[in-house]
Amino acid sequence: MRGPLLAVAALAAALVHAAAGAQKVLAPPPERMIVSPGGVDMRTGRYAYSQTDLSIGGEAGLALTRTMNQQVVRHSNPFGSFSHNFDLMLTIKSVSIDEGIMTDWPGAPDTQAEVAFGGLSATFQSLGFGGSAGYDLTSRAGYARLTYTSPDNKRENPAAIYTFQTADGTKAVFRPIGSNDCSAQARCAYVAQLTRPDGTVLSFEYDSLGTGNSARLRSVTSTRGYALLLEYAGVYVARACVLNLTTMTKPAGNACPAGVATATYTYDGGGAATRLRSVTDPSQATWTFVNGQGSIGFVKPGQSAPWLTNAFGNQPVNDDGLTAEVVGAQTFADGQSYVYSYTLSPDVPNHVPALAGGSFTDAQNHTTRVVYDFPIKPGTGPGDPCQHAPCSPTNVNSDGSTTIVYQVTPGPVAVTDPLGRTVQFDYCDPYAAEHYDSAFRNRCAVTSAAVSATEPDGIKTSYSWDYQSRNLLATRQVAIAIAGQPTPADITRSATYDCRPATIFSCGKPLTVTDARANTARYTWSPDHGGLLTETMPAVNGVTPQVRHTYVQRTAWIANGAGGWVAAGPPLWVPASSSLCKTGNPAPSGTGCADGPADEVVTRYEYGPDSGPNNLLPLGTLVDPGGLNLRTCFAYDAQGDKIAETRPRALLASCPAQGPAGPAPFTTFYRYDAAHRPTGTIAPDPDGAGPLHHPAVRNSYDPAGRLTRVEKGELLERQSEAVAPAAWPNFTVKERTDYGYDALDRKVAEVGVDPATQQAVTLTQMSYDNVGRLECTAVRMNAAAFPWTLGACSLGPEGSQGPDRITRNWY
Repeated sequence: MRGPLLAVAALAAALVHAAAGAQKVLAPPPERMIVSPGGVDMRTGRYAYSQTDLSIGGEAGLALTRTMNQQVVRHSNPFGSFSHNFDLMLTIKSVSIDEGIMTDWPGAPDTQAEVAFGGLSATFQSLGFGGSAGYDLTSRAGYARLTYTSPDNKRENPAAIYTFQTADGTKAVFRPIGSNDCSAQARCAYVAQLTRPDGTVLSFEYDSLGTGNSARLRSVTSTRGYALLLEYAGVYVARACVLNLTTMTKPAGNACPAGVATATYTYDGGGAATRLRSVTDPSQATWTFVNGQGSIGFVKPGQSAPWLTNAFGNQPVNDDGLTAEVVGAQTFADGQSYVYSYTLSPDVPNHVPALAGGSFTDAQNHTTRVVYDFPIKPGTGPGDPCQHAPCSPTNVNSDGSTTIVYQVTPGPVAVTDPLGRTVQFDYCDPYAAEHYDSAFRNRCAVTSAAVSATEPDGIKTSYSWDYQSRNLLATRQVAIAIAGQPTPADITRSATYDCRPATIFSCGKPLTVTDARANTARYTWSPDHGGLLTETMPAVNGVTPQVRHTYVQRTAWIANGAGGWVAAGPPLWVPASSSLCKTGNPAPSGTGCADGPADEVVTRYEYGPDSGPNNLLPLGTLVDPGGLNLRTCFAYDAQGDKIAETRPRALLASCPAQGPAGPAPFTTFYRYDAAHRPTGTIAPDPDGAGPLHHPAVRNSYDPAGRLTRVEKGELLERQSEAVAPAAWPNFTVKERTDYGYDALDRKVAEVGVDPATQQAVTLTQMSYDNVGRLECTAVRMNAAAFPWTLGACSLGPEGSQGPDRITRNWY
């Protein structure tokens, strides 16, 4: 069944079932995406949106990222029409899996649990047995585990505490399932604590308005010494900020203090119709949304019109009453457009079908088709042997209904591009199909990943999986015979893994990887945190290259509010050293080199003293300790941005905890704006007391955050962090390049400017067609008469340097 639907981005958060009697559709909520060029997930029809408003501390720190709204029935998303990356929750409902009753049904024998994150979800099911059985993963993407503890060992006890673990060892512990945290309808609990593989602990603090669906996240605190605070207007976030706890203590009331990176939010509408209207980020740039009836426009700072408008409609998702905004059409400011249609699972009376796949057509009427399939589950279709009562031997009941169960493939079975080229995927378990009783007419048991893919030219690649761990074990590209030539051998690649509860930190990391030439690379991983211990490459001329890594536990130190320091939490793992052998083999003992210490190159990582302030950002590296002693040192600002790097020629005996307070030999300084964009670089004075001064670079940005100017020159004196690069005194610009962009952030002009005359001396222009492809690139040759208003595909006035150089692309 195919039909055009209208809608924006949001993913299903419960099984999408269509059942009459025992009829149903097995469609676990999506946990991965197949995304169109316009950013629409073709599995769900939702816009795959993500934007970071706040961050601190780099990759190991904290970031607040807005995402698609969570698909949890009667859940108030913290940004109205959007959620965020810390809106993490667990929902459970009572269901009857054999009967196909997947709505929340009090007294049902089975339980379904869903962990919702970033608009996606991981789904688990537990069969009867008095409510004390464990959970099995039914989602079809990465490996994960769900366990629980409760006073009576019953999984639906309101006091039950659930723990979710992913394949990299990340562990989320949720609040009691009876907390009524996050839904006015479903049993739902927010996350209480999240532990990353390196031991970093994120603690979540909430307050409540006193009724179901009323818990509000007020803070996230990291044991690396950072905190995220959120303030509200009702149930919606009004302001958020990030703190470095080495510079201040976390406010008791979780109100954002002055002087920290802050984002603010405003809204349209009210109640369930509340939608995000604007976001003002730490750089005071405001991102706005034009909320219409069935549409949303996205407007960048400094612009008045949307760069993208999505038209959507509300599509039912499941029998619990959940709906999603499904995108039907998109228009872009440059003339691009996409129109979508979607495929629904087979009709089952009185129940909601699943949406999976469809097609999209661009502005040039080019259509791409993404086709999912809905195979009948073996043992449930007409003519198959009866598997579950009540049913007749033909699986057709006396009232004419059937026991059919429709499966949904986890990915598309065919993707056809506008030229008619099709890539096909097979998701039917070949072992199961081979071993079913001959009476089975429906023999496709859908697997969690494709078992083969066939390219348009007929080349087929088969895949072998460990379906328990979701790890790919082998690929085989089947050779194609060519007339008159010997048939080549198949191309095979393989990997091995060790995935079990005791090795959860490295569950998805290979022990060996063997390429098509049978060369094998070997890896070992830490059982404590999953970090890489050794990386051993295939031997070359009798020498086996190997890189070895060690780790150490360190503690971050934060302010205690009384002028001292206190540990931010338990120790966490950080890299301590890396080493390799220059020319020889690694020692058989696994430590050092067979040719002795002289053949080993060691790099050690330094994190400063075991005292405060310390966010455990790397302060330096020491290469070849005891030999060349090449030490490089780093310094950071309170936001975690690197503001100084001192090279080994400075011959520092150690790296200072706070970095250089003023000019320092062989040290380069970096400057940033409130959005972490690099605004300036000051290199060391190359000749000391000589005539040269500090080479420097200054970057400028427009309100939308796009780099618009780069100036290179010389700075008379090193300037402190307190002086923004835009205000640098005595900065002599010797080279300047300006950049122009279109509404979709694509570069359309690059202009070389003479700093002395402020006149353009070089110009390169670019243009794009109405499906977003680079069309023309023009290098203008007549600086006296640059054709600023001409498109890049048109010649400008010819000068003494000859005609413009234009390159045109045809597709």
